[in-house]
Amino acid sequence: TNAYNQPIAVGLGHSSSEATNAQIQNPQNMCRVMQDIEGCTYVVLCGVKAKLLLDPVLNAGKTAITVPHVGNKGLNRTFKLKGIDSVDQPTVRRKLRVAQWAKKVLSEIEVGNKA
Repeated sequence: TNAYNQPIAVGLGHSSSEATNAQIQNPQNMCRVMQDIEGCTYVVLCGVKAKLLLDPVLNAGKTAITVPHVGNKGLNRTFKLKGIDSVDQPTVRRKLRVAQWAKKVLSEIEVGNKA
């Protein structure tokens, strides 16, 4: 699920490309998120905005994992692999960064299982 249920994008005429903290923490939105993750054991919170949901997710007895957003900005900012920027093809660079993101998710799950 997304941290907020409405599509927000500059290309759609919005002044921002993401929901405000108040929109994400709105009680109706929080209830929607909790309904969406009902039955889940692990919840992967991707990005800074999703971390606003961390406490309610943990309070619901879920194992929460926080990782960078999987969009290009989050991946590029976080995974600065040696030599990756010299790869000519953007799709290859993205695949390499997504692989690193996936390793981080799996690592965080493993850490959570040991706690």
